[in-house]
Amino acid sequence: ERRMAALDKLTEQPRLDRLEQFWESHGLVAKSIALGAPVPPLFLDKLPPGFAQDLDVDRKKQSFFLTLLPHVLKVNAEILADRSRLLSLRSQLSDPTGPSPREMDWLFGMFETYGVETHDIDELLAKVDAIPPALALAQAAKESGWGASRFAQAGNALYGQWTWNPDDKGIVPRQRPPGKTYRVRAFDNLLDATRAYALNINRHPAYNRLRTIRYDLRRKGRAPSGFELT
Repeated sequence: ERRMAALDKLTEQPRLDRLEQFWESHGLVAKSIALGAPVPPLFLDKLPPGFAQDLDVDRKKQSFFLTLLPHVLKVNAEILADRSRLLSLRSQLSDPTGPSPREMDWLFGMFETYGVETHDIDELLAKVDAIPPALALAQAAKESGWGASRFAQAGNALYGQWTWNPDDKGIVPRQRPPGKTYRVRAFDNLLDATRAYALNINRHPAYNRLRTIRYDLRRKGRAPSGFELT
């Protein structure tokens, strides 16, 4: 119970030194993860303020990647679970009974979420797929200044997403031109920010080429790398 309480506090009020102690207790460094070490599912409400301080470059990079990686892996697991369900549902379409009404409701909800107006499952499958963790981590580092930006610290805005929707949480840039209404989208926690990023990559027309490359590699039995999709 004491350990769980400490983890809850770390999740709600993350401090970089305590995070580093947590990773050290699990034997985690960037190299160990690259060699297959398991990543503990530690999901933070916000970035530690330590990222806004001047840190040694290697320390900042490793800490940033270890902070975000559990969130990226969690979101990918959710996407792949949806993808698996889609593949199963597609195979049921040729059955005499077909999918259940509940499954069809879920399918049409997915069409709407991913903006597939044709209601074509293959087109949907090209969008419902994982994001290479290296790509997500690199984009987060670039857009957030390694977690030090005002947007990242104040609103978990890791991926540079803008919003024009008044219902979305957002932060007004200090140098926003007069007459412009966009804001930098803000989130309650790092997991929600990562989910929104993945959906943007998988849905927005700007990333059609990325999804085409990923789909073609999938058909060849290959999992795309972050470098290929960059």
